[in-house]
Amino acid sequence: MHHGWLIGGPKGIGKATLAYRFARFAFAHPDPSAPAVAAAADLAVPANHPAFRGVAGRAHPNLLPLERPFNEDTKRYRTELTVTEVRRTVRSSARPAANPAGA
Repeated sequence: MHHGWLIGGPKGIGKATLAYRFARFAFAHPDPSAPAVAAAADLAVPANHPAFRGVAGRAHPNLLPLERPFNEDTKRYRTELTVTEVRRTVRSSARPAANPAGA
């Protein structure tokens, strides 16, 4: 699996939903050669699975969502990522990955 994905398309088609489904599935099945992965017909993960809960709560230790911040002055999302957001990514990438079997 690639280390990163660029998902594009028109507003509202489900880009973020797809990205979170990819993340839940990958965290729930850390071994891509496992029989459960080969037999999977979709990206479904049970809602009671620790990976599902961690991603849904944006608290999974191996997940770093990078999103455009909301500008309170203009009441709109910024059109670019800020330096603050990029710095947060750099700090996060310096940490070792958490146990993939964990939440």
